[in-house]
Amino acid sequence: MFHVSSFKFHVSSYIVYSSKVTRKTFLIILPVILLPVLIYARTASYGFLSWDDNLLIGENYSVLNFSPSVFWTYDPELYIPMTLLSFQINYAFSGANPFWFHITNVVLHAGNALLVYILITLILKNKFTAFFTALIFAAHPINTEAVAWVSARKELLSAFFFLGSFICYVKAGNGIRKIYSLSVIFFILAMMSKVTAIVLPAVLAVHDYTNGNFNANSKAKIISFMRRIALFLIPAVIFAVIAFVGKSQAVAELTIIQVLLLAARSAAFYLQKFFVPLNFSAIYPAPDPISIGNPAIVFSIITITTLSLLAFVFRKNRFAILGACWFVITLSPSFLAYMRSNGISMAADRYAYMPSIGLTLFFVVIASAILKNRKYSSAFIGAIVILLSFAAFSRSKVWANSEALFTDVLQKNPSSYVAYNNIGNEYLRKGDLDDARILFEKAISLKPDFADALNSLGAVYGKAGKYDMAEEYILKAIESNPNLADAHFNLGGVYFMRNEFEKAIGKYKAALKINPHHEHALRQLKIANEKLVQ
Repeated sequence: MFHVSSFKFHVSSYIVYSSKVTRKTFLIILPVILLPVLIYARTASYGFLSWDDNLLIGENYSVLNFSPSVFWTYDPELYIPMTLLSFQINYAFSGANPFWFHITNVVLHAGNALLVYILITLILKNKFTAFFTALIFAAHPINTEAVAWVSARKELLSAFFFLGSFICYVKAGNGIRKIYSLSVIFFILAMMSKVTAIVLPAVLAVHDYTNGNFNANSKAKIISFMRRIALFLIPAVIFAVIAFVGKSQAVAELTIIQVLLLAARSAAFYLQKFFVPLNFSAIYPAPDPISIGNPAIVFSIITITTLSLLAFVFRKNRFAILGACWFVITLSPSFLAYMRSNGISMAADRYAYMPSIGLTLFFVVIASAILKNRKYSSAFIGAIVILLSFAAFSRSKVWANSEALFTDVLQKNPSSYVAYNNIGNEYLRKGDLDDARILFEKAISLKPDFADALNSLGAVYGKAGKYDMAEEYILKAIESNPNLADAHFNLGGVYFMRNEFEKAIGKYKAALKINPHHEHALRQLKIANEKLVQ
C-alpha cells in the first residue's frame, strides 16, 4: 500500500507541476501572439496597393488560375514559388478580397514572433530574454512594411521557414536527430519563399561556434560541423544559381567602392532606424554622391565602428555575438539589391525583417547585462515594447492605400518621382485622367528617363483616345527600359485600338516574354488572335 500511495503521490505532484508549467508557458506565449495581432488587426481592412500587388496578384495569371508554373518561372525577377503559392491559396478561397491576404500576413507575423520565442529559449535557455526579444520583434515599426504590405509576404514566409529550420537544427543537435532532415526541408522552403534565406548556413555556423559545437582546434568537431552543414550547402548553391539567373539588374552598374560605401550607409541606416524608430518611409533614395566625401557616409562609417567596438567589449557574451552576427549575415543579401528599375535605393524597411531578430537579441542581452537587476530590465524593456507598439500601430495607417502611402513618401522626400508616379497611377485607376497626367508629368520633370512614368503618361493619352501621343510616350518608356512588360502591353493596346492586330500580337508576346504571368497580356493576346482571323 505504501508503494501504491507513494506512486499516486508522485503522479499527482507531476500533474500539478505540469499544469503549472503549462499555465506559465501559456501566459508567456499569449502576449507574444496577441501583441502583433492587436497592432496590425486594422490592416485587414486595407486594400491592395498599385505597387507590386498588381504585378504579383491582380495581374498574375499563375495566381489567378492556380497554375503550377510558379515553380519554374520568376516573378518576373525573383524566384518565389512558395510565396506565389500562398497567394494562390488566398485567391482560391477568397478571390481578390484583400481581407484574407492581409489576415494571412498578420498570422504569419504572429507565428514568427512565437518561433523567435521558441528559438531563443532553445539557444539561451532563458525565457526572459526570449520573451522580450519576441515582443520587440513583434512590435518594432521597422517591420510594419513587411506585415502591412501584401507583396512583402515573401519576407514573412521566408522568415517562418528560416526560423523553423533553425529550431529543428538546434533540436537535432540536442539529440533529436530524426528532425535534421526536416531542418533541411524548411531551409529549402525558406529559399523558395525568398532566396535571401540562403545565408542560414552561415548563421548556423555562428550558432555552433558560440555554442561550443565548433572548435578550430578540434579536428573531430570540425568534421562533425561539416557533416551537419553539408546538406544545407547543396541546395544553397542551387538557389544561388537560380537567383543569379533571375536578376535582370545587378550592382554591376555601381563600382565596387560604391557598393561598399553604400553597404556601410545602408547598415548604419538600419541601425539608426532600429534604435531611433522615427521617419519611416516606403522609399529611401541613395545618398548623392556615393563617395567618401559625403558626410552621411562618413557618419555611417563612424556609427558602424562605434557599434563594432561595443560588440567587441561584450565579445565574451556569446549570445550578444550571435545577435550581432545574425544581423550582419541576414542583412548582407540586401547589399546586392540597391538597383531598382526606377533608380538606386539605399534601403527598404522590409529588408530589415530577418536582421531585426538578431539586432533585438543583441539589444536585450546587452541591456540585461548593463542593468543586471531583472526587475529594472523588465521595466525598461517593457516600456520600450509599449512605445514601439504605439509607433507600429501609428505607422501602419499609411499602408491603407497607395495614395496615403506615397503622400507620406512625398512628405519625407518631396522630390520622389516614384511617389508622384504611383499616386498618379491611383488617379488613373479611378479614371481621373487630368490629375493623373499632371502627376506623371511632374515625375518625368524630376527624372526625364523614368520609364514607369513615361508608360503611365502614354496610358493616359491612350485612354483619352490620343493614340499618337500614347505611342510616342510608350516608345520612350521602352527605350528607357526594354524590360518593362506593362509598356509593351500598353503599346499593344494602342495598336489594338488602331486595328493593327499583328503589331498588337507582337507587343503582347513581348510583354509575356518578360512576364509570363501577365494576366491582361494573356487575355488580350487571345482576343487579338481572334480579331486577326475574322
